[in-house]
Amino acid sequence: MSAVGQITHTKRANVLRDDGDHWMREYKLYCLDSAGRIQHRHEFEAEDDQHALELASARDDAEVDCELWQGPRRVAFIPATNTQAG
Repeated sequence: MSAVGQITHTKRANVLRDDGDHWMREYKLYCLDSAGRIQHRHEFEAEDDQHALELASARDDAEVDCELWQGPRRVAFIPATNTQAG
């Protein structure tokens, strides 16, 4: 059985998947409410932190602050970009 397409957990809790061409990492984007609590979460895969940050920055819900995580490591805080006056 080939390892292609299988999930592999490493010691640092990084999740890697071999898509046949290269390894992908699993990321989570936590979008926060005004009190800093998690409002919702997006899970996706990316080649590296830069690619993940690009994908996270292109999200539809850019009116809220978000945090990008890869395993136990916070990659970036992404501030809201489309704030609406109340």
